[in-house]
Amino acid sequence: MFLQIKNNVINRVIPGAISGQGSAAFVVDTTTDFLTVNDAKQLKILIEAINNEPLKDPIARAMWYHEYATRVKEIDVRWTFIATGLENLIHTDRHNSTKQFVKRIRELSKKIEFNDICESEARDMYDFRSSLAHGMGLNGISQSKIKLYKKMEDILRLTIRKSILDKDFKAFLSDKDRIKKEWPVK
Repeated sequence: MFLQIKNNVINRVIPGAISGQGSAAFVVDTTTDFLTVNDAKQLKILIEAINNEPLKDPIARAMWYHEYATRVKEIDVRWTFIATGLENLIHTDRHNSTKQFVKRIRELSKKIEFNDICESEARDMYDFRSSLAHGMGLNGISQSKIKLYKKMEDILRLTIRKSILDKDFKAFLSDKDRIKKEWPVK
């Protein structure tokens, strides 16, 4: 992709030569299926930050799950990818996976100033992910589930963004011992 910028204003966006399966991307909210000038400016900042300091695990892997999810139209598949991306960031031990997800997603959402998530929603996110990952079909999806999915996707996207721009936050998420200490699961 090439952005033509004159006088700090984006005049033209020229997409790269992309074809095949990876050329499509899907969004849940089709009312915001576009980039604004501000989005493009933010994208430039993020790309420059990544070029200066490439992402490493677990943030690189979480971003892979997020980006792969955007290539899939089916929300049940997307759900498992987004939840796995989040788990990759906050899961520190083999046991108590549900407790880790519920407790730490709430803590993570506070860290990124996304304060619109309650414990029952975090539990529903994980329980629904488990159902989907273990073969339960959707049989249709309610608007409340779509809203819950969107929150989960927003948390992952905002976490990745903050990790790219905030070295201390990136260091925190890269240190499983620190996560266990600051966000204990009992």
